[in-house]
Amino acid sequence: MSDTERPTKKRRINENAENRGINLLNWLRHYTQFLTHSDAPFILSSYIKLALHTIGVLILLTICYQMIQSCATEIHSRHQIEIKEFEDKIQACHYDYVNNNCGPSLKGVYWQTFCDEWDRYPF
Repeated sequence: MSDTERPTKKRRINENAENRGINLLNWLRHYTQFLTHSDAPFILSSYIKLALHTIGVLILLTICYQMIQSCATEIHSRHQIEIKEFEDKIQACHYDYVNNNCGPSLKGVYWQTFCDEWDRYPF
């Protein structure tokens, strides 16, 4: 191959740029033909409707998930409060049981009702 037949780097760059321009024009022509087609508004509106319905469903699912999470958190916190209250009551009963010498050798009828209540909670 002689130097005159062989393309230079500058010529290859220019040819690639021209080909890219032609490809862009072909692409634009293709999509402009689509937009001028008689069914184009119907097709575009169908895609827009699908996108909006999908977004709406996702929003509803997110709201439902947040409500369920909120209820679960509320139930868990109330459960923890109840557990803490029962623990406090058990601790108070244990304290009263020990300080008032409750047990099988208890002498006295008056304290027996309190001791029976304090016996219900484990130590």
